[in-house]
Amino acid sequence: MLMSNIGVVNYSRTPDSEVARWAAAAETQMRNDVGPVWHLPGPRLQLVAPNVPVAVDAWVVVADDAAQRQGLGFHQTYNGRPTGYVLVEYTKSFRQEPSRVFSHEVLEMVIDPTATRTVNISNVLYLIEPGDILAFDAGGYEINGVLVSGFATPAYYRLESGTRYGFSRNLPGPLPAKDPGGTVLSWYENGALRFDTAAPTPELAEFMEVHEASRRYRRSLDRSDWVDVPAV
Repeated sequence: MLMSNIGVVNYSRTPDSEVARWAAAAETQMRNDVGPVWHLPGPRLQLVAPNVPVAVDAWVVVADDAAQRQGLGFHQTYNGRPTGYVLVEYTKSFRQEPSRVFSHEVLEMVIDPTATRTVNISNVLYLIEPGDILAFDAGGYEINGVLVSGFATPAYYRLESGTRYGFSRNLPGPLPAKDPGGTVLSWYENGALRFDTAAPTPELAEFMEVHEASRRYRRSLDRSDWVDVPAV
């Protein structure tokens, strides 16, 4: 599934103008950085008012926290489309930038829209979650004054040759190598999803714990438990 249009709906207290800046930076990142490295087209991101029907390939939902998000929908989809969530106040409470989380969600959703992509390394089935490999603000970089997420390359996952394993800064090696600034690895073991969070501080380890708005939480569910919300 290739994405050409992503809708962004803002339920948070963050002004639409600020969310639009995040979307513009993420769009530039997808076009200039992620797309060429991962061999994908760069989608257009458009801010959409709540409850306005538009034809898009995916959604990014911006909310203040998980409690608010639960009132908007559950798990994976809006109108049958892949959906990423950005929890603004939750992110700020851990002194991380929501704009970086926004681009993290966009790039992972475009690279793996159905949250099913894996790679087998030494008989371990790892999830392909490129934003998780450079998981915190320290691994990000700026586009037009907006912090966006660093990300792992196909070479990191041993999908192609080369020694450039990370974008924004390199990684010490391919999977399962970790970034000194923080990495989250996810894999399946005996049918269960496992995680290894290498965070520089206990606070950031807590920030990366699985919550109901995360792709990792949705990965742990049976597909029958993914609930579709009929409208945004």
